[in-house]
Parts: sequence; C-alpha cells; structure tokens
Amino acid sequence: MTNSQLLKMTEHIETLRYNILGAFNNVKELSELVSDNSEIESAFRCETFDTISHVGLDESETVPSINLDNCSFKWRYNASILKRISLNVAAGELVAVVGKTGSGKTSLMLALCKEMQMTRGTGKIVGRVGYLEQSPWIMNATMRANILFGREFDEDYYWKVIHACALTQDLESWPDRDLTMIGERGINISGGQRARLALARTVYSQADVYILDDPLSAVDAHVKRHILDNVILSSGLLGNKLRVVTTHSESMLPFCSQIVTVSDETVSVVRQEPKEHLFIAPIAVVEPNNVCDPTPAETDPESTLAASTTLGNSPVVGSCKHKKQSLPQKLTFWSNTKYVFKFCGWHVISAVVISASFRPISKFILDGYRVDALKENAKSDNVSHDAVLWYLKIGLIKAVTNYILVKLEQYVRNFVSTDKLEASLQDTFARSLLHAPLSLIEKTSRHKIDSAYSDGSRAMSQNIPDFLSLESSNAIDSVLSIWRSALATPQLMLIMPFIVWARVKASKFTFTTANSLSGIKKEFSTSHSQTSSIIDEGGQMIRLFSVESYFMSRYISDKDEAMKVRSPQTSLGLLSGMISTGIFKVGDLLSTFSVLVQSHLTSHKINSGQLKMLESDLSALVHKIGMLIKVPSRLKSFSNEVGAFRRFSDFEPEAPYIVDDCRVPSEWPHSGNVEFKNLSVKYGADLDYALKNLNFTIRPGEKIGIVGRTGAGKSTLAKAIFRLLNKNVEGSIEIDGHDTASFGVGDFRPKLGIIPQESTIFSGTVKRNLDPLKEFTIEDMWAAMIKCGVTELIKTKRKNKPAKLAGQTSGMSNDVEDESEDEDEDEEDEYERATRLRGDDRFSSGQQQLFSLCRLLMRKRKVLILDEATADMDQETDRKMQELIRTEFSECTVLTIAHRLDTIMNSDRIIVMEKGEIAEIGPPQELIANGGMFAELVQANEF
Repeated sequence: MTNSQLLKMTEHIETLRYNILGAFNNVKELSELVSDNSEIESAFRCETFDTISHVGLDESETVPSINLDNCSFKWRYNASILKRISLNVAAGELVAVVGKTGSGKTSLMLALCKEMQMTRGTGKIVGRVGYLEQSPWIMNATMRANILFGREFDEDYYWKVIHACALTQDLESWPDRDLTMIGERGINISGGQRARLALARTVYSQADVYILDDPLSAVDAHVKRHILDNVILSSGLLGNKLRVVTTHSESMLPFCSQIVTVSDETVSVVRQEPKEHLFIAPIAVVEPNNVCDPTPAETDPESTLAASTTLGNSPVVGSCKHKKQSLPQKLTFWSNTKYVFKFCGWHVISAVVISASFRPISKFILDGYRVDALKENAKSDNVSHDAVLWYLKIGLIKAVTNYILVKLEQYVRNFVSTDKLEASLQDTFARSLLHAPLSLIEKTSRHKIDSAYSDGSRAMSQNIPDFLSLESSNAIDSVLSIWRSALATPQLMLIMPFIVWARVKASKFTFTTANSLSGIKKEFSTSHSQTSSIIDEGGQMIRLFSVESYFMSRYISDKDEAMKVRSPQTSLGLLSGMISTGIFKVGDLLSTFSVLVQSHLTSHKINSGQLKMLESDLSALVHKIGMLIKVPSRLKSFSNEVGAFRRFSDFEPEAPYIVDDCRVPSEWPHSGNVEFKNLSVKYGADLDYALKNLNFTIRPGEKIGIVGRTGAGKSTLAKAIFRLLNKNVEGSIEIDGHDTASFGVGDFRPKLGIIPQESTIFSGTVKRNLDPLKEFTIEDMWAAMIKCGVTELIKTKRKNKPAKLAGQTSGMSNDVEDESEDEDEDEEDEYERATRLRGDDRFSSGQQQLFSLCRLLMRKRKVLILDEATADMDQETDRKMQELIRTEFSECTVLTIAHRLDTIMNSDRIIVMEKGEIAEIGPPQELIANGGMFAELVQANEF
C-alpha cells in the first residue's frame, strides 16, 4: 500500500468515524425531539371541563346578570366542595358573600370567574366580568401600567379611579407619581397600597359584573369608609353595576340586596331591602397637571408596559419608602479575575489546564511517529508491510489515547470543577441573599436575581473551566503545529506571519459588529424574559381580565425583535467563515509554493506524509488562531457575568449574624419588657424619617394594639423590632435591659415570635411546615393544631380527596421530601400519616394565617408581634383566635397591628400612629372618651 493510498484510507476512516458519531448524536436529538413533541402535544390535548358560561352583552342580552341553578363545583381531582348552589343576581344589585374562614367563599368567587369545574347544574353570567383577588398580584411595572393592564388610557376616568381607590395621597409622596415603578409582586409597597392598586385595576376595567374578593381587609377604617362611599356602594363608581363582594365587615351588609352565606359545602341566600346610602358627594378628581403630564408614549398601554419592563427596578418612594438606590458599582475586570481564581482555587484551574494539555501533546507525538512510518514506507522499493502496520497501530493508539484523554478532561471539569463549585456557589449566593439588606431584596426583581445567579454560577463552574480547557489546548496545539511546520518547511515561517496577520484583521473586521449584535440580542432577550415572567406569574389575572391578546402581542413582539438579530448574526457568521476559508486557501497556495521552492532549490525534501500533515496543521492553525483572537471578548463577557454574581454575593450583610463577644442569654427574654428610646428610622440616608423619635415602654405581659392609617409606620415599627432595618437607625430598642442592636441577628431573631402580614405555607407535609427544624414533639404539634382548629381543616381537606391526586404548587405536598431525613417510610408515625397533604390542597388566606398562629403557639416566645395576623379571618374566628392568644400568651408581651378595630379593642393599651409618630397612647376606652384620632377611627368604622 502506497503512502497516497494509506493517507486516503485514513482520511476515509476519519470521515466514517465522524459520520457514525454524528449519526448517534442525531439519534439522541431525534429522541429529544420526539419527547418534546409529545409533551407539547399532551399540553394541547389537555382535557377541558365544564364551567359557567359567560355571555357578552348584545341585542338579545342587554342587562348584566348572574344565574346559577342547582350548580356543583370542584377543583380538579377533588370531590365537589360547593354543592347545589342556586343564585340569581340582577343588574345593579350588591351581593355580600359571608362565611367562616375556609368555608369556600373564594372558591365561589373563582367559580363565577370560570376557574372551577362545574359538575352539575346550569350557570350563566351575562356581561364582562371584572375580578379582584384576595391576595393581589402586582406586576413589576409602573403604577399606571398596573392599573391600565393592557387597556387604553382614558384620562378622565383614570383620575376618577385614582381618587375613588384612595391612591391620591400615595401619588403625592412618590417620585414619579403614577409613573413610579412598582416592585415585583408589589414587594416595595404596603399591603394596603397593593390592595387599593389592585382594586383600581379592577374598577378601571369598566366591566359589567364585578367579583370582589375581600377588598376591605387590608385597609384602615378611614380608607375603608372612603372605598365604600366612592367605589362599592350606590354613590361610588360601581354603584350601578352588578357587584358580588366577599366581606368580613358587618357594616356593609345593610346596604346589600342579598346576603349569601357559604357553609357546609353549600350556600344559603337571604334577600333583603337594602338600606339607602345617603352619601352624596361628587367624585373629586386629581388634576393631571398636578400629577404627571402624560406624554403620548405614556398614555399608550403597550408603550407603558414596554417601558416598565425595560426600566429596571426603581423602588417606590412613599413617605417612608425607598428612593432609587444602585447596586454596588460595576466591578473591574481584574477584580473579577482575582475573585474567580480565589473562589475556584489554583488547584482546580491548574488541574483543568494540565488535563487539557495532555491531548495536543500526545497528538503531536503520535503524529510524529505516523510521519516516520510514512517516511519508512516511502524509502522501500516494495511496500513495507511493517511500516503500514505500524502506521495503522499508531492510528489506533491515537484514537484510544484521544478518547481516554477526552474523558479525563471531562472528569476533571465535571467532578473536580463543576460539581464541587456549583454546590459552593449555591451556598455562597444563598447565604448572601439571606443576610442581604432589606432594601436590596425590595428593589430587585426575582428575574434579575435569578439571572445573576444562573449566569454567574454557570460561568464559574462550567463556562470558564471549559474555556480554559479549550483555549489551553488550542494554544498548545497552535505552538506545536507551527514548530512542526517550521521543521518540515522552514520557508513557511515567512508565510506564517501573513496568515496570522490576515486572520487577526478578519476577526477585527467582524468583531465590533458581532459584539453589538450580541448586546442588542441580550437586551431583547431580557425584555422577552420579563414579559414571559409576567405572563407566567399573572396568567390567571390576564385570563380573567380578558387581555390575553395584548400580552401575547407583547410577547410575540419581543420575540420578533429578538429573532431579527438572528439573521444578521447568521450572515456575519457566514461572512466570517468565507473569509477564513479564503485565508486558508491563500495560505495553502503559498505553502504549496514554498514546498515546491524547497524541493527544487534545496536538498531538503518532504514526503507525502509531511505534506498531508502540513496541510492539516495549516487548516487547524487558521481555525485556532480565529478562536484565540476571540479570547479577550469572551473574557470580558465572563467578567460581566461574574460581576453580576458578585453584586449579589459579595456585599456587606445587613448586620452581623453572630457576635461572639455578645451572645444572647439562654433564658432571654425572661419577662418581656420592651423599651423604645429615641427611636428614629429611615429607609435611606436621603429620605424622610419613617419613625420619628419614639419614646415609650411596654411592660411585661402587656397587650398593645397598634393602629393608624396606611403608611403611618406600623409595619416599619415591626421591622425595627426585628432589626430588618439596621442602617439609618437612631436610638435603641431594649428588651429586658439588653440593647437588641448589640446582638447578632442570628441569635436575636429566633428569640422573638411573629405572624407576618403575608402568611406562607411551604410545600411539604404539615409536620415539616410546623416544625421544619424538628425542635418539638408530636404531642406539642398536635396540641397546637387542635387549639387553632388546624386538625378540623386537614380532615375536611382529606375528606374531599379521591384516590388520584395531581401535584400543583399551591398548598402542601408530600411529593417534596426532606432528603436529609433518616426516617424510613415504613416507620412513618401516625402523625405523619394523618397530616400528609398533597399538592392540590388549596388554602385560603385565613387558613394560612391559622397555620402561622399554630407555629407561634408551638414556639411560645415571650415577645410576640402580630401584624394583621387575623385580617383574613371571619369575625367569629377572629374572636376565637384573639381569645386563644389572650389565654395562651397571657404572660407574654404582645404587639398587635391591625386595621380591624375589633381585633385590638381588648388590648391593655392602644398606640395610634400618624406619619411615623405616636399620636395617641392609652387604654381604648380612655382614648374613645378623649375624642381624638382613635375615636375618629371608631366612628369611621360605623355607618
């Protein structure tokens, strides 16, 4: 076999090998394609279910109405939870829906909105429906975009809605008024502001039928009266509309034409003659000139949302909220590089580089042996079978060695680098966020945090090790190729600088354009991701408000803009490839010319093997030089990703987690004496005080009620006690003689108890929800559950469960198990079996508050803060829980923040807050007799 035949056979074998590998890859991609297609197909074929029919107003149906005849409803995979409901509501009627906590009021409201399956009966709603959910969803956009929600801007009606929903005062205190950015899920505005903003969105929809789920629970007495007068009752904007309202407020019931009581999976309807509402005051309108002069772009809903999804996350500034604050300054390239080397460690980087160097070196050595074999074969007059066999053996050794070294590289990258670094990066990022200042969490969207973590961790654990491995291999391979070419053809060194110069120039020719296109694509991708996030999180509200077409148009528009960049990128790639091919061909011609010159003018001859190797080296060299030229741009990209990661993981924590020199005493607090000394708090150095010079003492075991208008500083006081605000704090808070600022927050916070304004239920069993750290006995948990009525709630949930269950994200699930738990499934105790709940359990806001109270009962702290702990419960349940709190926490110091005055009327003292100051303090009856602000709140709560 001649060298020519041998080289051609080798070339065919290489081609066959690549084709076989490609075929295997194609089979893998085909299987993934089939799997993805089946998932898409199953999504399109998901079963539909019967619901109430919604009919728009037309010539045959001219009046809005609700008609339910013997209807039963259920959630998917559950037994019916609302049975045999008959209800008829005519245009202009106000209907109140009442019932105990967890009785099914919210389910009835969602059934009217076509969100539940109707298993029997007939139901029909005439007219377009507007819905207000119990726990409002707010998108990360401007206040105006949240209210318009995809609808056209009607300036006159818009300002009427702003006033009617009591948002005027908030606008006056925000920097950009109604164009101020509202953080993701409304995290940087108060609960009352979120409720009123969501109400304004519902009212602005100008629907025919309004379904309002507990619109008054999060507002104080003054605002409640204002909303009733200006929105819900006959004198309000919805006075002539059909309204169905769930409420725990008895003061509204006399004005309703029907009262629907939900109990025992059915409803009872009581008709009555509604009381006449005598409030006759014109709807005052905020003058647009005093607020914001809307530009044409701002009045267009599409532009409003587009602006809101690209402006970032500017926090809302209320009287005590945040102004724009930037994240830490952009970090330099060298500081990011040092951070990567410090975090990854020299041993990891060295291992990656060294493992990457084995393959090009072994390839260089084995290719040298193959060239020698071809030389030996060429010298023989006859075919040297030994040389051919040796050549083929070396080829086999090269293939096996290459495979082994590739697997070694993968092992080093995956095990030594990726696996260990990912866990370390996740731990670092999570710890940093858990100790982050509250302002950082409030002003940064979840999308931005997720993006910083995913990009940064992927860069440091995968992309940078892969990059170092690849470029180290390319650099070594390029040097060895040049060396071998110089040994074979010294004259080629005269051509090599030209090849390198041409490749560098070609890369620079396309480099700037490629970077610009990448930047544009990233911007469009970010906008597209934010729109996708809005659709994903607010899908139910988008559907209920019938604005799917608007948000889908935004989604498609963002996708189209992102796709427009792909065409020039593809063209640029083709152009770069053509230039590279041209450079290679020119280089090939010049190398061939140099070989001919060398063969005719010198005694140094090269054989066919060296010529083939020279051609291969030249082709690879042109390609690898092109890749090496892109190293600076890729390093810059990695630096930006690492910098984004560091901005969330490498900042000063809110406060020391543990102070070794000042640990919390084991029995602290022993009595519960809380003393505020000249306490003043600001959310930012350049902002007004949220709390101003507070000086008062709460005696051990005293029950304190805290009331005030929305934004008065009630929740800020709770944050100050728990040291969620550590900067811009003057004065001190002492508990049992110890300044809380002297302790580490990790020591201090677990010693206090709180029920936050928004209760949370985690995915998992009841046991893992109530005692995630396994601190209590089964008897303790059962006792707390029985006292709070949680056991009855669980029994009711389990009774409605058929055998088949589907996992959803709401509620608690046994699908999510704690992997660190050592208990065997067969040894699961009675408690675990009795309280195991599935993912499709749905809990109302009031029921979630019961779980929070149960957690508090188990921990029995000496100082407790209840921030609207019973706001979503009915009044009967509220009274029972308050009695339970007085009984179980009789020796504890309890601070109760509430809008519902009945909740705090039995307190020892009442604190009335106004604009961050204590306006009044004293026993409730004394404050009423004095006729001050508290007396006004009591009067405003009555009709």
